Amino acid sequence: MSKAQYEFARDEIESLYDVIDALTVNDELANSDEKTFSVDDAAYEKIKELQLEEDWE
Repeated sequence: MSKAQYEFARDEIESLYDVIDALTVNDELANSDEKTFSVDDAAYEKIKELQLEEDWE
């Protein structure tokens, strides 16, 4: 196997693992009683700017 063939095969395997991970997460979310929420970019920026109080535990 040439180096190019090896790298191509490795990249394909990594891509397949990514797909498996995404499908597993989607399946777990679909079969879960937990609710999930997404945060849009503007809200995320506001959240990042928040400072926790020093006595927060």
